[in-house]
Amino acid sequence: MKQKNNLKRGFTLVELLIVISIIGILTVITAGSFLESQKKSRDGARKANLKSLSDALNLYYVDKGVFPTPGSYMQNLIGNEGEFSVTDSWGKKIIYMKKVPRDNTSMKQINYVVSNTGKSFKLFTNLENDKDKDCTCDINACQGLGYTITGGCGYVVTSSNVSPTGSLL
Repeated sequence: MKQKNNLKRGFTLVELLIVISIIGILTVITAGSFLESQKKSRDGARKANLKSLSDALNLYYVDKGVFPTPGSYMQNLIGNEGEFSVTDSWGKKIIYMKKVPRDNTSMKQINYVVSNTGKSFKLFTNLENDKDKDCTCDINACQGLGYTITGGCGYVVTSSNVSPTGSLL
């Protein structure tokens, strides 16, 4: 005769709690890395946008001999993703940048400052990762340069004749 084995197979409550705890810890670690990667990605896009805008401004300078004034035209473009273009004396439209970049996060937008002579400029933006190797200024130093940041650090791109921490010419 065969005897039935009455042993119940399964996991104990302690074993289940240990597995659930390990899964929770791994989830927290992974989520933290993912959020940090997103910050770095958005900061990379911000830096690339400033470089592209700087290139467009330099093209404008080659044509006109001065950088555009930071009046409502440039500030409006930067805030609304407009086209950076001008019409020449023959009525031909010259496009320097098809779509001026705009930050879609809660971070401070790009700020454009040009010298009184129109011979130099600075572009500022706010980076989320304050440990970024390209951070130009912290909260206090950026205010000294005329730019208020909302957290993280400040990143500055300038015309070639000015340093990020120097004054405009």
